[in-house]
This record gives sequence, structure tokens and C-alpha cells, in this order.
Amino acid sequence: MAVTTALNNVITNLVTALTNDSNIGGAGVTVWDGPVITGDNPVDWITIGHDGNEDGDMTVGDWVNSYMPIGARRMDEEGSVKNVLVVNSGDMENPNEARNAGLNLLGHVDSVIRADPTLAGACIYAGLSAHSLEYKQTANGFGCKINFEVKYKART
Repeated sequence: MAVTTALNNVITNLVTALTNDSNIGGAGVTVWDGPVITGDNPVDWITIGHDGNEDGDMTVGDWVNSYMPIGARRMDEEGSVKNVLVVNSGDMENPNEARNAGLNLLGHVDSVIRADPTLAGACIYAGLSAHSLEYKQTANGFGCKINFEVKYKART
């Protein structure tokens, strides 16, 4: 018997929504489904289904299913999708520009999810949850990496 979960549709629809948004995909931000394996090196990017670990195995997401209180035909599902976004400022001395750009991009992600919290019917609702911010300093200047989770509730 196959595992019934909304996780796959949540990821797929989140990638589609972000790619199609004028402030994200339409503004030149690359949106990937899962780990980057293309060899591309865009300036700003988002990876859905990636916990930010750059050293091998990564967690895509997790979920818990439980039967609804009445009847045993459908289940409630609560889950989360791990994600990471990176922006690079080019500034060699001041992280402020990269941090502001990263938080601005995260704000656009939040706006996309709030505009359709069902993620085109993939779940009952979804929303941003935990976040962490890291700086990257490279030969090309400061970068800002934000790991973030999207939590969701679904009925399967």
C-alpha cells in the first residue's frame, strides 16, 4: 500500500507559486525543487525541499498523520517543508545589503503563501514557520542564507 501524504503536492505547488510570482521567479530569482544539481550559479535563489545542509544528506520535510476523531477513513496530516534561500549583494564590507535583500525575499515568499494558504488546494492551510539567518562571505561579497520552514495542515 502506498503512503498517503500531501507533502509532494505541497512542495510542487509551492515551487509553482514562487516561480510564477512577479516578485520572485518573475524578478529573476531562481526557484528549484530540491537540491541544486544543475551546476548553475544564480545570484539569488530559493530551493524548496532542502534543509540548507551543503554536506550531503538533507531533510526535505516531515509529516505526521492521525485519524480524524469520527471515522477511520480520512486522516489529518500536519507537516513541514524545509527550504533555503540565498541572496548575494556583491558588497565586500557591509552585510546590511545582503540581509535586507534576504529578508525582503522571505517577505515575498510569505506574501505568496498568505495570498493562497491552501497552495492551490494541496492543503487546508500553510504558513511560514521557523527561520534562521546566516551570512556567507565569498570572493563576490556578502551573501545572506535563510533557512525557513513552511508548516501545513492537510486532510488525506
